[in-house]
Order: sequence, then C-alpha cells, then structure tokens
Amino acid sequence: MRLDTGLRPLAQRGHFGVIWRAEVLVAGEKEDELPVDSGDITDEADADINRRRCNLVIPGLMEYVPSTTADYLWPIGRTEIKLMADMSFRGGLIKPDPIPLGLFRVQKPRVTLSDSGDRAIAFEGYDRATTVSRAKLRQSMTLKPGQYVGDILRELFEQRLPATQVFDFPDNDDDRQLVVPLQWDLGDDPWVRGKELARSFSLDLYFDADGVCVLVETTDPIDRAPDLIHTTGDTAEILWSDRDMATVKGGEYSVDDEDSFNHVIVRTQNSQNVGQYLGEAFDSDPLSPTYIGSNDKLSDEFGQSPFGDKLIVLDDQTAIGYPMTQKIAFHELRKRVGLQENLSVRTFWLPHESNDIVRFEITEFEVATTYVLDGVRQQLTVEGDLDMATRQRRVTGIG
Repeated sequence: MRLDTGLRPLAQRGHFGVIWRAEVLVAGEKEDELPVDSGDITDEADADINRRRCNLVIPGLMEYVPSTTADYLWPIGRTEIKLMADMSFRGGLIKPDPIPLGLFRVQKPRVTLSDSGDRAIAFEGYDRATTVSRAKLRQSMTLKPGQYVGDILRELFEQRLPATQVFDFPDNDDDRQLVVPLQWDLGDDPWVRGKELARSFSLDLYFDADGVCVLVETTDPIDRAPDLIHTTGDTAEILWSDRDMATVKGGEYSVDDEDSFNHVIVRTQNSQNVGQYLGEAFDSDPLSPTYIGSNDKLSDEFGQSPFGDKLIVLDDQTAIGYPMTQKIAFHELRKRVGLQENLSVRTFWLPHESNDIVRFEITEFEVATTYVLDGVRQQLTVEGDLDMATRQRRVTGIG
C-alpha cells in the first residue's frame, strides 16, 4: 500500500499522529462512527478464507452494547465496520482522504469491566470472504464449458453478499473460459471453490481494504520498487522522502523454512485429459537461498542445493494439457518461493498490507534486504509493534 501524499515533510516525533475511524455501514450507507481506543489488524495473503482480520476495542457506551439483532455490534448482523486511518502532521492531514484498512463483519463481541468500573467493548472482525464461505452450496452445481471464470464467481458471490458489493475483475477472454465441465457438490464452500477456480487460471482472489472483491493475475515482485523503507536511526523523527520511510526502535528477527518452497508440480484430474499432464516450476536462480536447479533441469543431486528440494504437489480439475498446468505451476511458485524471514519491530505506524514490497535497513540485525510481505499484523498505535512474515526478493528466474 503506497502512501502517495504529495507532501514530504520532515516531522518531529511529537507532531505526528494517527486517528483510527470505524464507520458503521448499513446497506453500504454510513449510520454512525465508533471511537476506537485500541486494536490491531492482520492481513495474510495465503489465508484459506479471510485474508483481513481485526481486533478492536471501543468505549463501553450503553448505546453500543450488543443485546439485540438490531444493534450495530450484534454478530452476523446487518452492519459492516469500515476501518480507516487519518494521518496528521502538526495538526494538518498528510493525505486528504482516509486510508482504508478493511471492511469487516463483527464477530465475538464482548463487554469487559475493569476493577475501577470502566466498561469497554471488544470485538473481532473478518472480511467478506467469511460471509461467502459460510453460505455453503444448497445444491450441486455443474459449470459448463464456455463459461467465463469472472461471470461464475460474480454470480456465486452476489447471492451471498450485500447489494452494495463491488467487483474488480479482468475482462472476459478466451484464456479465462472453462474448457471442461466442473462439478461442485451440495455443502461445498463457495469461497474455497472460487479460489481453486481462480488458481486454475493463474489468478488470485481476495477482498481488498475497501471491501472490493478482486480477481487479479499474480505479478513477479522483482519488477517493483519498494513501497516502504524501514531503517534504524533517530527515533525522534519520521522522514517522507522519495519513498515512505519509518525509523525502527527495536525488534526481533528470525528465519523459518517450514513454509518455504522451491518446487511446484501441478497435475490434472479431469475426464478430458488423455493420461495425466504435469506442470512443473522450480527456483532456478543460483543466487537464491532456495535454488534447486538450472533453467533446463533440476540438480541431479539435491545436496548441490543449499536448501534441498521442498516440493508441493497441487491437483487441478480444470486444466487441459501441459501449457495450462505449466502456467499454474509458475503462478504458484511466484507466491511460495523464497526463504521465509520473520521480523517483529517497534516502529511508527505506516499502512502495510500483504504483497507490499518493503526494504529493511537494520544494522543491528545485519539486515539490508528487500522483502515481499506474505502477512502482516499491526497495532493501532502511533508507535507500536509491527509483525511481518516475509520472503526475500532474491529470485530473478523461475525454472
């Protein structure tokens, strides 16, 4: 999420502020605004269902205590919470429009009472994907050859979402058209089936920070400059220069190979294929920590690779022939390749979301690297904890 303010001042720490706003929407229209005391937001690109989640705490005013289905914070109710942020410098807004952080349905509201008698209301929020997921298929569906993936998903989701739903889908073309029949069964999860269908066409499916349902092709992060830069230095200031920057006060760095992959095989599973077609992609960059082989073949001995062979096999019911399975394999490897590195730092608040490109220059960790964010959890405080799951952006080629 690039903060394009048009204003790049040198701000002293005491003059920088953020105000979080939680608008209450009913049928897409604003009815109220909740004061936010504290909370956090999470954005995970590889989440099975709800990519965006939040935890919010608001003052325990009686008018907000949920007791009936007509109340704003009643779970599975008629309202949605639109979370936004206003960033200010010396009392003036840095950006004229609020920064969207997510559109959430309320889950698990609870009222707490402190020893001193102060009441607060806390609740969790999830994006619209969970609303889709919970409305399981009431009967089996047969998708016919010739239908476009965008049309299928739009019809499927419109039945399960408010009338205010907005889609950001690519134009229909022959490359996004079913060529084999596809069967979905009674009780199937429409969001899971939708993501599987999108993957078959090398597309990602998710709800963005505005609550828009997005269907988009995965791009190679190597082609993008960093959206933000975090660096150690004088923690009394935040600097906006050619790129958004924030100083880091402290934190923790770790490396994890559990969710790191360097090899993807996609195999077909439908009645239209004669035999079984396999698409294969692997990390072919010798400079990458997860290198597994050259452009034309895998290493004969896995020991030649510093990481070894970490394979994931995916089955696909839609692909026809080698070219389509190969494209899916490339698409999945782009999302999974690279060694996972986790950073938890204390820093000034700037908007982050998964798939951002972030550069860290932290001499204390001996880290001066550009990363793609797989996931991020961020406290709603002007200076607070920022937890990130990342992959190094070292891969320049995929086998």
